Amino acid sequence: MPDPRRTVFFVSDGTGITVEMLGHSLLTQFDGIEFDQRTIPFIDSVEKARACVSRINEASVSGSGRPVVFTTLVNAEIRETVRKAEAFVLDLFESFLDPLEAEFGAKSTHTIGRSHSTRDAKGYTHRIDAINFALAHDDGASSKDLDKADVILVGVSRSGPRGELSAHSRGFRPDEPAHCTAGLPPQAVRPVHRAGATAGDPQ
Repeated sequence: MPDPRRTVFFVSDGTGITVEMLGHSLLTQFDGIEFDQRTIPFIDSVEKARACVSRINEASVSGSGRPVVFTTLVNAEIRETVRKAEAFVLDLFESFLDPLEAEFGAKSTHTIGRSHSTRDAKGYTHRIDAINFALAHDDGASSKDLDKADVILVGVSRSGPRGELSAHSRGFRPDEPAHCTAGLPPQAVRPVHRAGATAGDPQ
């Protein structure tokens, strides 16, 4: 029988968004296991890597089973330091970059934060714009420019963050006109490309 609970670390020399996304995609393939997920970002020095290893080793002693560690670390010395952890370490960059280097016949740049570089400037700017739009209209703070919203989210109190995060990550402009107790705001009742609603009452 597999251990029903495992500790999982996402370790990155950047924000950790990339390693979280890749790691989550793999973990969703396993039913019946509860994952205690912890992200450790900005591990950009050997000193920080050693501190990270200490945290992982503590979890190895106090947690359930051997920790699983997903990493996206560019620096070879930092990667080797984290590999010394008492855990099952999956180096996602090495898993893919080494075979790609062989296929392309070229060396990768091994540059930190490249996934948010100018190569994806348009997409990155679009996502930031979506976040700014949502903040300006959160909880019905403003009805201005509602016609520019890609998605309108309406729901009871505290029901919105998960939907907003999902929309932001895909570059949509989510607008939450209100956390409603009765009826919809008139500005929200219009043809829209996408709409979503959450409620505590099925009616």
